[in-house]
Amino acid sequence: MTINLKLEAEAHKSLIELLERAEKARQLFEQAGVTMPDALQRLFRSSNGHSASIHISHPSFKPQGPPSAEADWVWIEAKNATPGTAALAILKASSAPLTVREIHEKVSESLPEVSQGTIANVGTRALENGLITRDEEGRWRLAKPEKGAVIFGEYLWGPPSAFQMHELAAYRRNAIMHLLRQTPTGLQQAQLLTQLRQSELVRPPVPVSKSLVKADLEVLNDERKVRKISNSRKWEAI
Repeated sequence: MTINLKLEAEAHKSLIELLERAEKARQLFEQAGVTMPDALQRLFRSSNGHSASIHISHPSFKPQGPPSAEADWVWIEAKNATPGTAALAILKASSAPLTVREIHEKVSESLPEVSQGTIANVGTRALENGLITRDEEGRWRLAKPEKGAVIFGEYLWGPPSAFQMHELAAYRRNAIMHLLRQTPTGLQQAQLLTQLRQSELVRPPVPVSKSLVKADLEVLNDERKVRKISNSRKWEAI
């Protein structure tokens, strides 16, 4: 079935507005010191009977991933990876040990400005940290497969522990862009923070906080990907 992206955006917008009103109602009932109505309690009730955040699924946010992908895995575009992350991912994908030159050639496909010397330095640090082994011929092999991301198309996939903090920030900014595209009327910084926390777009241990969302919006604004809607505190995707 063909997905109607315009209707999907309207549906997500409507759902976000509904959940925000529900959260406001919950706060008012708590402030009044009275029990919430059953309908509202069911909305906030988790499977074990305790209050829980409401999770919103955004399937169109997630690109097609590798068959081995776990539910908590994240992804970044290969061009946004650090040389170290890219090198470990290449080692993970290889069944044989690789030389610095071989790794550099593969890294250069997505990061053309990275030098062979940079890759050699990456290897030195990785060896010191026990992430790789090096044989007598100087070839590397990944010693901790869980630290290597999986290459799949134009993306690198893996648990958050396979990425650096600024790579996780790039993932979080992709989630922010997705929310703004799904909400053509725009969202305030606080609304973005609420949606990032309540949805399944960004899961722990990927960090999310008021200061990080503010910094992300500043970066996206500098990159001319978002802008403030005039005479409001809302942000919109460009």
